[in-house]
Amino acid sequence: MDENLHKKLSALRTEIAAEKNIHPFLVFHAEAVKQMAIQKPNTLAALMEIKFVTHSSASKYGKVFLKLIKNN
Repeated sequence: MDENLHKKLSALRTEIAAEKNIHPFLVFHAEAVKQMAIQKPNTLAALMEIKFVTHSSASKYGKVFLKLIKNN
């Protein structure tokens, strides 16, 4: 797993949750964030294949997570 990417993705998850005043698991489940750092998806379809990634979360937050993955 890319530990640096995992930290950045986790921080992004926390930041979005704080901005929306919701629990971080409503953005993405912690295990999904871990799998993103392992699998490094590059499309929304690939992101949605990760366990615990819902269509709703992918639609709302997927692009910003994919951008971070791409730019890391």
